[in-house]
Amino acid sequence: MPCTFFGIELARRALVAHTIAAQVCGHNLANAATEGYSRQRAVLVPSDPWAYPSLQSETGAGQLGTGVDIALIKRVQDQYLTARLRGSASAHSYLEAWSGGLSETEALICEPSEQGLGAQLSAFWNAWHELSLNPDDSAARMSVREAGRALAELFHSLTNSVSTQTQAVDEQVGCCGEEINRLAHEIARLTHGIRASLAVGAQPNDLMDQRDQALLELSRIAEVRVAEATDGGLVLTLGGRTLVQDETVIPLRWSVHDGVICLQWSDDSSAVGVSGGRLGALLAIRDDLLPWVQGQLDETAARLVNAVNEVHREGYGLDGVSNRDFFVGSTAADIALSEPVLNSLSAIAAGMSPEPGDGGNAARIGELRNEQSLGPDSHYRDMVTAIGVRVGAATQEHKTQQLLADHLLVLREQIAGVSTDEEVIALMRYQQGYNAAARLLTVMDEMLERLILHTGLVGR
Repeated sequence: MPCTFFGIELARRALVAHTIAAQVCGHNLANAATEGYSRQRAVLVPSDPWAYPSLQSETGAGQLGTGVDIALIKRVQDQYLTARLRGSASAHSYLEAWSGGLSETEALICEPSEQGLGAQLSAFWNAWHELSLNPDDSAARMSVREAGRALAELFHSLTNSVSTQTQAVDEQVGCCGEEINRLAHEIARLTHGIRASLAVGAQPNDLMDQRDQALLELSRIAEVRVAEATDGGLVLTLGGRTLVQDETVIPLRWSVHDGVICLQWSDDSSAVGVSGGRLGALLAIRDDLLPWVQGQLDETAARLVNAVNEVHREGYGLDGVSNRDFFVGSTAADIALSEPVLNSLSAIAAGMSPEPGDGGNAARIGELRNEQSLGPDSHYRDMVTAIGVRVGAATQEHKTQQLLADHLLVLREQIAGVSTDEEVIALMRYQQGYNAAARLLTVMDEMLERLILHTGLVGR
């Protein structure tokens, strides 16, 4: 049968259990605003009864309860939802960076506006039209030359802007590589602590929260795959290659090729494949979008040079000379006025003949704006339209993904987030349990006092 001090031990267990449960509530309240924190719950279970069933057990009315124990401090978490959050974070970060890059490119093109290339092309054609009306007027010729010079300088400016944006994106690629390495080592360090804690029977809830938060941050940078083991270990892959395995990290390194940063694996120098996250979008902007924009500008410049020079060579300047180019160069970076045009206004071939007052050739050049298929204007408009369509589509996709990400965050907060009201209610419940256990201890103390101090006094 139980000993005389059985009730004191029962009360002690109740006091300890309710104290720990109250402390867990306090830990939850302290981390109510901590990003990535998952609320914890003390799981109270009845302790093993007395006596445990066996052939030697005493017979009696039945088993006698021995109080309460803390079986586990449980981390409230939905692993499936956590994995969805990582995937959503990767897609959201990709679309955010991609739509931002497209918007910057749209701002770089600056259309429609009076400072855009479209307006400068119109001014250039208008200058030729005015020259066709006054072919011998030096002011009209000066206007054509300056319009051509301004157009060439704008092509140069756009090329420099694309180059500057490429360099800025490239710097961000390098920063992302550094951040991936930092988070990989942080995840490996946390994994070591988690495995060590689980090995001795502890429950490393806070370490697991920190690791999940690091994985979420890494997912925002690049799309990763996570496979967790029951012993707390994990295998983290990036682009199909192992980045972290338990406490081992295979870091990234980078080198510069053709003026841009190339991310490589440190063990074999192979290229790192990235398909999502902010880094994936940055690589797509740097390696696909901006080269495409530059290629479209080069094509526009080439069409302008070819179209204008082809007609200009057929005309005559005021000096009676023909077969001269108006522009030189073949790309947006090297387009410029030809040396004869720079040196003399008379070299501008406005006439179809050497006769004074002939502005036929200037009129032909002015009509080049109306070429629908091969002209520089139509090609440039197609480029601007394509960028606008891509910006609109990316913005809409980003908004849709933002709604999904917000929805998943709300679901996570409903499951794992800390409700201060619920915690206060639970704290009051544990306080009442603690007070009841203390009262039980007082009753047992009074009963033992009666037994110890008054036994054997009968008859005295």
